[in-house]
Order: sequence, then structure tokens, then C-alpha cells
Amino acid sequence: MRLRSREALQDYLTFYKIKTGYALAKRAGILPGTATFLVRGHRDTCSSRTARAIETALACPPGFLFEARVPAITGAALSAAAEGAGE
Repeated sequence: MRLRSREALQDYLTFYKIKTGYALAKRAGILPGTATFLVRGHRDTCSSRTARAIETALACPPGFLFEARVPAITGAALSAAAEGAGE
């Protein structure tokens, strides 16, 4: 899952007076490493389980902070897929 907006996450953290990734992790029941990376801006992705736990802990609507991450299909991969479909 990809974080939609770092600012929105920061707004929720400020509202709940959560100052560290460790505090977010404790509230969400997740490992502190990923939470800390998200809070500090070192990462913007996490597992769907982690995203759901964070959104639940911050009482925000599902899908508000995180969106499903869909890998981009390159032109070469798209051409290969199209050729394979014709067989």
C-alpha cells in the first residue's frame, strides 16, 4: 500500500498527539520500524495489514491514508503480454 499524503498522516498524528513512529506503532499494534520510516518520510509504502492497522488506530476512513499500489507496466512488458495472448 502507498501513503497518499504525508501531510494527512502528519495531521492525524498531530491531532492524536503522536510524536514518534514508535508511539504510532504501539497504538496500532505494529512493529515500530515501518511506522518510524513512514512518520519520518523514509518510506511511503507498507503492507495492507500495516496500512489497515494505522488507519484503524487513527480512526480515519479505510483507504483515506493509503491506496493500493499497482505496479506500472512498461511498454516492453505490455508488448510481451500482447504477443503471448495471441498464441
